Amino acid sequence: MDAELLRYVKRALRKGYSEQRIVHQLTKQGWKRSEARQAIREAKDTDRSKGVILLGVVVVIVLAGITSVAWYLITASGDQAETDPEMLDPVNTSEENATNESAVNDTEPVVSECERRDGSRAKFSCYQSKLRSNLTSVDCRLLPQPDRRLCTHAYEQAAVR
Repeated sequence: MDAELLRYVKRALRKGYSEQRIVHQLTKQGWKRSEARQAIREAKDTDRSKGVILLGVVVVIVLAGITSVAWYLITASGDQAETDPEMLDPVNTSEENATNESAVNDTEPVVSECERRDGSRAKFSCYQSKLRSNLTSVDCRLLPQPDRRLCTHAYEQAAVR
């Protein structure tokens, strides 16, 4: 197909000319009727394929957005557990929490030896071993960050097992 003929037909279709008028103009310029109709078909097919590609790109963008929002919501709900006291220590009820907090404030916290460890991995292992021996022996809420996060993660791992 002649590239110049195809450009002419595409331009005419975009301007809103009817197919009959385009065929009429092309035959007046010396093109065969069959060539003019073939050029119109190809011009329409090219425009449709661009539309399909554009639609595919839009679908991919929308799906990526939905996936990102879902991932954010799942991640955000996991972060909430680290800051919500009720989620941190589900073993204790609120009445027990008041008793435990006053008892912990009067004495040295059980987890102090873990806090003194160097490195996140060592602290995590310490919390994990304490939690495995007794899930109520560590109150993660009383720890400063990032130890609170390590303790909470160790608690979740110990509770699963």
